[in-house]
Amino acid sequence: MSLLNLFKLNYWFAQPFPALGWIKWTWVLLFLSFVILSVVFIFLRQYKSKDKFIKKVYTKSANLFLSVGLLGLLWMFFRQEKVPFLSWRFWLLLLVLILGFGLYRILHYFFKRLPQIKEEKIRQENIKKYIP
Repeated sequence: MSLLNLFKLNYWFAQPFPALGWIKWTWVLLFLSFVILSVVFIFLRQYKSKDKFIKKVYTKSANLFLSVGLLGLLWMFFRQEKVPFLSWRFWLLLLVLILGFGLYRILHYFFKRLPQIKEEKIRQENIKKYIP
């Protein structure tokens, strides 16, 4: 495959051949690992986290990875069954963009918003000490 194909619309909107051999199993294992990762985040949220803000990060991560994993497995099914519209590579590109945007939002919340929220919470508790 030439990398120049990535810049052609025909590549993204053409009917791909079904995946064979190790390529098929690589895709399936990748999407299954996303589903398993979401189960791990659900477990961490349920049993390991006491902080409600960290639980929110775990919930967002679990939802993102479960959605991407299941949609990716669905896309692989459509690709293997040669469904004309639903097996296009465009859907995989859209799935990668959704994953990237979701990871950006989770990391932004964790590293930018969460410290601000905790700082505001501490400030509010300090103010409440002096209000009857």
